[in-house]
Amino acid sequence: VVEVDGNHHAEQSEYDEARELWLEAEGFRTIRFSNREVLTDVENVKRAMWQALTTPTPTLPPEGGGSQKA
Repeated sequence: VVEVDGNHHAEQSEYDEARELWLEAEGFRTIRFSNREVLTDVENVKRAMWQALTTPTPTLPPEGGGSQKA
């Protein structure tokens, strides 16, 4: 999950933390960038996104995805 944080991010940090924990429990990982990074340093943002996509994450289940419902 790619998240771009604006100025309001500091005001909703508890919500963001709870959402990120839920996403991780479902098998996702989050990469964050500030608006400033996206607007002024897009090449490094793209490089970081590519690295995140191509680097295996040992915490994910082998099939990907998250919780299984019976």
